[in-house]
Amino acid sequence: MNRKAMLSLVLFIALVVSFVSIYPASAWTYPDCTEDDRYELFGPRADRILIKLYASEDAEWDALEAGELDMTDWPATQTRIEKWSEAPYNETIKQLDYGAEYGFYVIDINNNPNPYLGNPPDPEYPNPKYPNPCSVAGFRHALAHCLDRQYVVTHIWGGRGVAMYTDLAPVQAGVHPEIRPGGLLENLTHPYNLTEAARILDESGFPIGPDGWRYWDRNGNGQKDEGEDVVLDFYIRSDHALRNQLGDWFADQLESEPVKIKVNRIYKDSYGCWLQVMLAKDFHLYTGGWSVGVDPDTGDLYYIEYYWHPGFCYNYDCVNCSEFNYWHEKVLTANTFPELIEAVYKEQEAFCSPDCIGALPVVSNGPCIRGVARRYVGAEPGEEDYTGQYWKGIVNVQGYGPDSYWSFLNMHPECSPMGDGEHMTIRYGFKVRELKKLNPVYAEWVWDWNTLGLIYEGPIYRNPYFLLEWKPLWLKNFTVFTWTDPEDGTVKSGVRMTLRSDITWHDGTPVTVADIYYSWIELPRKLIDNGFPPPWWYPTIVHFKSFYIIDPCNIEILLDKKSVLALSYVSTTVLPKHIWDPIVERNIAGTNPEWEAIEGFAPDPNLIGSGAWRLEEYVPGSYITLVANRPGVTVQTNLEGSEPITSPYGYYRNGPIDVDVHIIAPAELEFRQKVPPCTTVTFQVSIKNMWLNPIPNTAGAPLYSDLTIEKYVWIVYPNGTEKILVDGEVVTIPGGEEYIETFDEHFDPCKHEFKVAVRIIGPETIECTKEDGVVTKPNPWLGTWKNYTFTFWVTIKQDVAGSFFVNPQLPAPDCICDITDIYGAALA
Repeated sequence: MNRKAMLSLVLFIALVVSFVSIYPASAWTYPDCTEDDRYELFGPRADRILIKLYASEDAEWDALEAGELDMTDWPATQTRIEKWSEAPYNETIKQLDYGAEYGFYVIDINNNPNPYLGNPPDPEYPNPKYPNPCSVAGFRHALAHCLDRQYVVTHIWGGRGVAMYTDLAPVQAGVHPEIRPGGLLENLTHPYNLTEAARILDESGFPIGPDGWRYWDRNGNGQKDEGEDVVLDFYIRSDHALRNQLGDWFADQLESEPVKIKVNRIYKDSYGCWLQVMLAKDFHLYTGGWSVGVDPDTGDLYYIEYYWHPGFCYNYDCVNCSEFNYWHEKVLTANTFPELIEAVYKEQEAFCSPDCIGALPVVSNGPCIRGVARRYVGAEPGEEDYTGQYWKGIVNVQGYGPDSYWSFLNMHPECSPMGDGEHMTIRYGFKVRELKKLNPVYAEWVWDWNTLGLIYEGPIYRNPYFLLEWKPLWLKNFTVFTWTDPEDGTVKSGVRMTLRSDITWHDGTPVTVADIYYSWIELPRKLIDNGFPPPWWYPTIVHFKSFYIIDPCNIEILLDKKSVLALSYVSTTVLPKHIWDPIVERNIAGTNPEWEAIEGFAPDPNLIGSGAWRLEEYVPGSYITLVANRPGVTVQTNLEGSEPITSPYGYYRNGPIDVDVHIIAPAELEFRQKVPPCTTVTFQVSIKNMWLNPIPNTAGAPLYSDLTIEKYVWIVYPNGTEKILVDGEVVTIPGGEEYIETFDEHFDPCKHEFKVAVRIIGPETIECTKEDGVVTKPNPWLGTWKNYTFTFWVTIKQDVAGSFFVNPQLPAPDCICDITDIYGAALA
């Protein structure tokens, strides 16, 4: 078999294996260390999260060993793993394996060849590193031969790392199977060879000068002239021991014989590096690190369209390789998964080619093990019922770990299914002393989003046990479709989404499609048009061709390309327009107080989100406190400018019963809110019991979580009269199951409301596990209500305006066809 045919066969096999290998296996983790694929969609069960801030991972692990933490944020070293495997620590600490991380460490290289920063280069922003030796491809190629990844994995990472040879993390689908030691494209790994590095430097115009160090012979005269010294400013992280060692080791290689490149080692913590490297772009090398997503689109970090200045951007290295850019665009526009993987392979080949090499990926953490407390560690007054009980509900997500969104939603000590509203506390550790920004528009640091990600949400989420699968969070339904663009005749992707109507922001204001439109269209446009950097999610929404509000709960987004990754573009954070638009407008006008600066630490000091948790207090160098988003709870943060905010409804899934109402027939009206006159429609009411209570406390155990409900269903007509459809019917719903019924109705015009109210009436007591037995406790949800209202209009399709839904941002029919509708249609 010839080499080309063999490579094609290997790539095909690797394609199949890559999709199998990324399917996560770890899941809900039980005290006996068994796991299954269960998780709950409601919560939080706990009352508080106390995040303790430490100076290092070692200080955090010491606190775990001392019984001060329930959850940690960082993979353990081999030394700690061995220590925790023996008594007494194996009795108090559970070690959870979550495989290789969706993240990696990299030697960033400043590629910028221009005298100015920006894309295109802007004379207003001089490039502080011009002329830049790292802009020469041969120089970067030589640096690649100075990196011994296996040495790094073995001697610096202590064997708890996976060597990286391309721009994809090893756990991601589509990692090139032949760009590796011993692979058919081993040459693209640029094996460690200092002699080869010296040869390439000589050939690339970087000879050794009279002082014994390399210089850049820019004029080619064979002698060192003024201004031709080469001294690389290398920013090395001082607050991460492994990156600190990596930086020093790599600098040693560059300064050693026969390479002899002079290095200025600059040790900074994360904030110092962020200012100089990512914002000022005033560096040559940096020990970078990234947490990445599931999709194999990590090339965004080196794609020239994602380089700009001022402000933070993904491609702060200013990598600009035409072959790489071409194939990355193919990644973003792939129509099928095989096309996607083919483009990803080609992209990696381009990235690793000698005339490209924009950065040096080094290592990914893995196999990763995180330490968590087996039992609830808190022992403050009021915690007596919880202290020492086994934790339940930890969701260990492969590639990310146990400190997941779902863990903090589900976690509770055995036989305490809900906190008392004040005392049940999850103690979580960060290996950093402070956050950079509690600003959801510009925050990009891991620990910022470990916090913000519990406060803010988006419309869809990834299944924690099968990360390639998207599932609805805010949505009743979503559909990916294709459309033909009349401007160029090409087929492109689109997404339709139907928003639930029972979600509110922390201040009680309903979440609407107007908030989605603002966050993804209006806000980025206003920021860019007024000279502010785009928000961090800008690289996803730049691919929106158009955004249509079909009715108050239905939207349609048309992308400018056909892509198998279409859902990834509509998964990002959504912010409340009624909070953020005034902030932006004051910043544009220059009338904002200093603490409200749009690029500042916390422009919204109340952090009004829609998530299950709310910020209560942040004390740099000490702790962060989050409280559960419960109905009627008032919170005032300690940030400057904050005020007391009451959440009247709490998190929309704060209890175990979920209710939904929507139209299912005729098919063309499914999920819509506008019904043509003289039409009989079928409504579906679904009531789901989201509570999962396995007994015994082990993977796959049967569920003992039946709930008995009393349900009421009725219609409110335009004149205020009501029609009762169901009046107090009693139904028992097993755990994890859904009760569905349908109603056929015919309506006169105009606005109607279909209402459902559900009350939990039993059982009065529930069984739950405790140690190795089962005990009985009062049902904490007994007597609680779940209400849902579905609003719809019976009118002709031309009736598009004249009224509004929830707020004036959302036009709604008024059942009168007049000039208002003509104007609305013209705007559309």
